[in-house]
Amino acid sequence: MYGVLVEDYVIAESMGPISDRTQEYLGSSDALIAKIRWHLLKAVRDIQEGKVPSGLDEEIDYLGIRSTNAVMSADMDWRLAPK
Repeated sequence: MYGVLVEDYVIAESMGPISDRTQEYLGSSDALIAKIRWHLLKAVRDIQEGKVPSGLDEEIDYLGIRSTNAVMSADMDWRLAPK
């Protein structure tokens, strides 16, 4: 396989059955994945309990959110990055 995108496609297409994640040994690079799983499961539980999931409980203009790229000094507030 050549390239990260091809690897991602192969993993997505060959995932197979849902795995038992309780015995996983996660590294530091897996922290985001674990956190996302936690948030998704919490959203499912909230919906099952008739609650509005976090992130949908307030008015957010998701269409106005854009990524950016900037070089900033260490003491600069990231929210002030040029757009």
